[in-house]
Amino acid sequence: MKSPKSRRALVALVVAVCAVATITTACVREKPEARKYVTDSEGRALILHGANVSSAAKSTPDHLPYQTEADIERMGYGDWGMNLSRFILQWQQVEPEPGVYDDAYLDAVAERVQWFADNGIWVVLDMHQDIYGPAVGGNGAPAWATRTDGIPSLPIGGPWWLQYLQPRVNRAFDHFWFDADLREHYVAMWRHVAQRFASTPNVLGYDLMNEPYPGSRQSGFERDTLPAMYRDVIDGIREVDTDKWIWVEPRSFGVNQGLPSDLPKIEDPRDGEARIVYFPHLYTPEIDLAGKYTGDTTFFDIWATNRTHEQERLDAPMLIGEFGLSWGMPGAREWLREALKVSDEIGGGWAYWSFETDSGPDNWGLISPTGEETPHVNELSRTYARAVAGYPESMQLDPDTNTYRITFKETGVTAPTEIFVPAARHYPDGFRVTSSDPDGAWTQSWDPDRQIVTVTSDPSQPSHTITVEPED
Repeated sequence: MKSPKSRRALVALVVAVCAVATITTACVREKPEARKYVTDSEGRALILHGANVSSAAKSTPDHLPYQTEADIERMGYGDWGMNLSRFILQWQQVEPEPGVYDDAYLDAVAERVQWFADNGIWVVLDMHQDIYGPAVGGNGAPAWATRTDGIPSLPIGGPWWLQYLQPRVNRAFDHFWFDADLREHYVAMWRHVAQRFASTPNVLGYDLMNEPYPGSRQSGFERDTLPAMYRDVIDGIREVDTDKWIWVEPRSFGVNQGLPSDLPKIEDPRDGEARIVYFPHLYTPEIDLAGKYTGDTTFFDIWATNRTHEQERLDAPMLIGEFGLSWGMPGAREWLREALKVSDEIGGGWAYWSFETDSGPDNWGLISPTGEETPHVNELSRTYARAVAGYPESMQLDPDTNTYRITFKETGVTAPTEIFVPAARHYPDGFRVTSSDPDGAWTQSWDPDRQIVTVTSDPSQPSHTITVEPED
């Protein structure tokens, strides 16, 4: 049961979001007129479905996820068909002492990155923090980079995230944002990580900071303070890696729940087209407030509309970096399906929070303590085009019939489109693939080991629609 204080905080957040919705969006879901996509070396648009790996890495002694190579196989070609891991790193582990880097830790990360590569999974390295660092009760920043000016801890109860209200936590963030030496260390640390993984093919890029928090200086944070840090880190990374994608997040509180972000367009100094990705999180507040989902899509509509405006302003691809919930919550399946629908409508994919052991009805994980998958997986392991030989204009899956359809413009990409189809899970009587291209002008092939349909399209056609549906 939530404390009265936590309920008041949630009510205040809901009221604020609804007020913004009434004024700015009228709760009507808007969709982007033209999306951008992360692309592979062949020029194909990547649609990325995956999971955070994993929450446990925040607290394990070596700050590595507990997942084994067999777990990663299951996540990828072995069963679930995911092609993205948002892999948690810790600044405290990368740089345990000022200017001293733990390369043995990065070698262990690299070993796991190879597991993902062997199973067709891209990796985004996420520099994770919650409540700044362990010296103030959180995770992320090392103790030597935590400056609190001697402010004591206060007895603040309720959900974990209310610890952001601790004055000492705010002071630690204030020093991080405005102490030049701490910024220099953070830039140098990221440069070291990027140099280590610049030549690793399946490392898609770098998520510069999980859920940035402004500290005590809220005004202008997203307009000035946060983008200044992003520019410094990007400049440092581009000294050693000019190729990989840079993933940036807005502030967490409010934006995660649907409020608009003020984050401006982030420039990329690399030659050629920018490789910046917008990576917000999705946690609609009514599931915390009411403990159930009633089917009212208002908060999804607000969230989607504001994210649509922001990705157009940032002129960048957008994916959902985190979303999730307890399967024990009434309406969980419907909430999860709506979140996935939002991603299909306005973004290029998602990473579920998180690939974790689910030890009870209040947890969100994807496997049980004895190794069985939780009900979440049946919704998340779904038909989707992993790599599209053109510009995707629309994609949708009917989860009740498992009919999937994608329409994309011809752009001259010669590599084929790849579609993951969980045949045994969702098509027990078989499936068929059709195309809007003329008969004989397109081809398909099925790889049962990887569960992937490969489609070559007719380059003379201006657009293509591919449909996957159950056999009659």
